[in-house]
Amino acid sequence: MCLRWLGWGSHHDVRSNSGVSVAAFYASIHQIVDGIIAHPELQFEFPTSEPAQRHAAKAFERLSNSCTIKGCVGAVDGWLCPIRVPQKKEVSRVRSFFSGHYQRYGVNVQACCYHLSRFTAVTCSSPGGTGDAVAFLKWRLSAIVKDLPKGLYIVGDNVYTSTNQLLTPFPRPRIISSAHDS
Repeated sequence: MCLRWLGWGSHHDVRSNSGVSVAAFYASIHQIVDGIIAHPELQFEFPTSEPAQRHAAKAFERLSNSCTIKGCVGAVDGWLCPIRVPQKKEVSRVRSFFSGHYQRYGVNVQACCYHLSRFTAVTCSSPGGTGDAVAFLKWRLSAIVKDLPKGLYIVGDNVYTSTNQLLTPFPRPRIISSAHDS
């Protein structure tokens, strides 16, 4: 039931074909999804110790062309998760969930991954009207990144504020030639 429903099956069809009530269907879905989420091998694990961070950086380095990416511990990006317009009784500032950039309501999701694109950290604690740079600074991961040892960093796109620990691409005017462009 759960696999069919997760594969975009209609809950009405899945439930009736399985011969279960609505309550039993949702209880089953929650039990299976909770079990998947709780599995130890699927937990998000951003490296917090220096040896683990250096190990992550070495993995990025081995994956890069000619081992050119040295010191990268992860990659961060933001995504607007679309939501219905929240009600005033649910949130104090409905307008804060509106993204002027995407012209829709949503929640700002920040995620970090390692060299094989597996998520190592994620948060959805900022409303959709919050820019990625601000949402990142409100995230607990930003404090860990700020304290990365010298030479270690994460990468993000140019909506983030570039620091020694969070590298972003050069803005277009600073690119000298097409050979230096990504």
